[in-house]
Amino acid sequence: MKQISYFIMVLSYAFPQNMNRQLPITVLMYFLLSSQFAFALNHNDQTQLLSKAEKFFLKSELDSALKYLSLAEAHYKNTGHDSLIALIANRKARIYLLKEERDSAFSILKVNHSFIKNKFGERSELFAMCNDLLGDCYMSHSDAFTAVSYYRKSLVIRKTIYKETHPRIAFSYSNIARYYSFKMEKDSALYFAKIAYSSFLKNYESNFDIPYERIHMEYAYAYKIFYMRPDSLSQTLEEVRNLYLKTLNFTNKNYGHMSLASAAVYRSIGNTYTDILLGFTGNIDLKIYFFNQGIINYNKSIKITSTILQNKGSALSTLLFVKGLLYEYAFKNDSAHASLELYDRAIQSLVPSYKFNK
Repeated sequence: MKQISYFIMVLSYAFPQNMNRQLPITVLMYFLLSSQFAFALNHNDQTQLLSKAEKFFLKSELDSALKYLSLAEAHYKNTGHDSLIALIANRKARIYLLKEERDSAFSILKVNHSFIKNKFGERSELFAMCNDLLGDCYMSHSDAFTAVSYYRKSLVIRKTIYKETHPRIAFSYSNIARYYSFKMEKDSALYFAKIAYSSFLKNYESNFDIPYERIHMEYAYAYKIFYMRPDSLSQTLEEVRNLYLKTLNFTNKNYGHMSLASAAVYRSIGNTYTDILLGFTGNIDLKIYFFNQGIINYNKSIKITSTILQNKGSALSTLLFVKGLLYEYAFKNDSAHASLELYDRAIQSLVPSYKFNK
């Protein structure tokens, strides 16, 4: 029966929600009665491949997750399960993006985009997810204009198949907010981020294929850049940290304590302490406290990121760079040695052949 439940879930991705509800059931019944599905039921190890891939993903064992996804993909290509093939391609692309292997992700998504369009049309959740991921690809290259075009396509699709209060629509709004935050259009960023955040809190959904933690992250960041003023800096950053701590509870619950999602939250918390130390003129003990809290959070993020990404990549480079900034903001010239060493390590994480300047 687990296999039946799984195929019902996949059908829900392939068909628009406002389509005649009997059609997915009819397709499912035909599938159940076919010898092909009878074969699948007798060989349940094939459906277990996807389950294993999910378990490895949730433990941040990304290479193992890819291995089992590829095995499942090969099987379903042989048996012609188009919706599963498309779903697996989206999942593989997401992992490649996390691993910062953007070319691999992009190649998969361009093929899958055409595949889903031809098989299911342009009004399915599978197609919306593929557009989201293509947007993420372009954002990773700082091509925000192209990215938001895909995010908007995804939003339009979801508005045709879900109610306005559906969490998938909230996720699409958070992607639009991400674009405006990148462009530093603060009003628009907070507007869309707040819509997404408020809606998701009222209509929560847990789904393996949608990184809902980004709704929390985008709202916290948009809130920070909108409200951060010199005369209210400390209070605003405290409010932002509280938002990030709620996000951390969310990521730890969904992915465990050693995930790239949690690492991103720790980095963002660390950034709030770096923000407050820029131009800080207050009590020295308070300065030391802010510095230590920033270091604690950056170190947690660095540990997770370096473990999963094997001491390389832009995420780790950014972390090492902002940690260097924290030293510089806190101690100015007295921090030169520590800051320069961190900047060297930041460069080396991008260019492994780079040698430290000691």
